Amino acid sequence: MLILTKPEKLIFSYTFSLFLFVFFPLMIVGYYQYDDIGRSVDGYLRWSSDGRFVPDLLFKTLMMGEAVHDISPLPQIIAIFFISINALIIKKISPTLSVFSCVLTNSVIFATPLFLENMSYVYDSMTMVISITTATAAAYMVLRGNRFKLTTSAALLFIALSTYQVSINVYLIFVLAGSIATANSYKIYLKNVVYSLSPVLISLVLYKLSIPLYPIGSYQASHSGTVSASEILTVVPSNIYGGLSYLARMINFNVYYTIIIFVLFIISCLSFISNLHRKFGILLIGFLSIVVLITMVVGIQSILSNPVWKPRTAIGFGAVYAALLAFSLTDKSRVQLNRILVTISVLYLGAFITFAYSQAAYLRNVKLYQQVYLSKIADEINKARYETGLISLSIVGWQTYPSSIQNSLVSAPYLRMVNGSPVYGEGWWSLRSLHLYGMDADINLSGKDWRDVCSTTRQLRYRHYGEKTGYTIESNGEALVLIFSGACD
Repeated sequence: MLILTKPEKLIFSYTFSLFLFVFFPLMIVGYYQYDDIGRSVDGYLRWSSDGRFVPDLLFKTLMMGEAVHDISPLPQIIAIFFISINALIIKKISPTLSVFSCVLTNSVIFATPLFLENMSYVYDSMTMVISITTATAAAYMVLRGNRFKLTTSAALLFIALSTYQVSINVYLIFVLAGSIATANSYKIYLKNVVYSLSPVLISLVLYKLSIPLYPIGSYQASHSGTVSASEILTVVPSNIYGGLSYLARMINFNVYYTIIIFVLFIISCLSFISNLHRKFGILLIGFLSIVVLITMVVGIQSILSNPVWKPRTAIGFGAVYAALLAFSLTDKSRVQLNRILVTISVLYLGAFITFAYSQAAYLRNVKLYQQVYLSKIADEINKARYETGLISLSIVGWQTYPSSIQNSLVSAPYLRMVNGSPVYGEGWWSLRSLHLYGMDADINLSGKDWRDVCSTTRQLRYRHYGEKTGYTIESNGEALVLIFSGACD
């Protein structure tokens, strides 16, 4: 039976309360991302086809069956539960952290504008956080565990990879920071690093062997390939540069926030270095380790031939700050420096709360607009279907949001982190979005190239006027045609 100490109970309850408060508006919005739309309309699992075997098992258990349905915000509440578990693991990794410091350290992993995309998913939010918590637990086993820590860590990393692959970056960041923080010579450091990488290699081999046991989807096929040995010196640095450049563009949206994260990073690094053993070799490795820590934001994606750069894949961004804080706030004799670190971290967290509430309000406005706009389109397509007898649909162009919504993106660029799920072109997600808002289920895509569709003779059925939101519904004898904002003109 697991018995928590009083500090651990406080850490768990404070963390759970904090993130329930932070993510509550996002949870009750109930906005569907693209993956949410497909699962809500069709009820499929299919995480296994993306190389994520564990989510299928988790949702089969949660749903008590083979089909999923919307039970939000329960998955997001479970995600917050595991965020709180993660705080307890960080306390185990760095036992001398105070209750407040531990809650703060754990918070910076998840309190980033980038992570808002992860938490906006109705289904995947739960499994993404479980994967991060599993990776953190694997780091604890290597850094602080006793018996069977190598095999246990490898098993946990295999679970993390099978749940959300990029969460392994969290493990790499914590063990790299922990290895140098606990070493008193460069030989011990190298030994720690080699030992820490062993579970990674074991878990990757097991994961690669497991993939053929499940059907491979198009997403998995296009993004799971690794670079060849001859490409390591060229592609890996290019991927690291590409990933960090993408990250820099995403977080450089507000001067105030940029200053906070820059100052927090500099002071965290100085505090981390000053906490190391006073040996030249260790200090030198400490500085080099910080450079490597930054590259670990990209981490495992650096070895992929076609990596995915999205806010949701940048889990390592917050983990770098958390790892530095976890091994910096342990020296209680440095009162002034710790106060500065804590103060800046609180500002960091305060800024995020504003972002989270703004993001929720933005998605609520998008959802309200989509309900009216796409429901109207779906209804008119249904009418045209019964007038013509056609059940094929061609979609030309992109759905554009009105100025009232687009202006929000100009004044608050971070809202682009979770920019909704508009209808765009003749794609599967566009079809499912229209099905979600009432289009007849037997209407499917025509499969015609938009250029060929635009060159056909068409008969106008319905027209909606709007500078940016206009569209027409037409027919050409073979299919119904939805054209956004004069895309065929």
